[in-house]
Amino acid sequence: MPKCPDCKVSVSRPERTWTIAGDLKRNGNFFERKVAFYTCPQCQSRFPVVAGSTKFKIVHEAEMIILKKKALDGEKLVLKVKEMGDDVQNLSSQIIELNRKIELEQLNSKQTGLTAEVEILKEIRTNLAEELSAFQK
Repeated sequence: MPKCPDCKVSVSRPERTWTIAGDLKRNGNFFERKVAFYTCPQCQSRFPVVAGSTKFKIVHEAEMIILKKKALDGEKLVLKVKEMGDDVQNLSSQIIELNRKIELEQLNSKQTGLTAEVEILKEIRTNLAEELSAFQK
């Protein structure tokens, strides 16, 4: 809220607002300012306040077409980046799934090898038990 320049009291609501276009610069820029006019409720002093400002640029129609094309290209690029982000996320989840499958396949392979070793050890144990029983007689 603006304050009265004389008595420093805050003024809540303007009496009137309007916009003013500033001078056009050589580069085609100009500002449009929103001005509000206030009256102090305590000392009745009247004062203006710039409530906002917007910068504009006047451009040739050909330049405007180029700017619109660049903006459209930028939007397309943003969509491509988003699609690529989605693709990266999908590929990451596929990599995780493939790593799980590889780990499972490795574990199955180890299980098969260990099962074969256990069978060989059982056979060796049986043979040793037979040899031991032959010595015990």
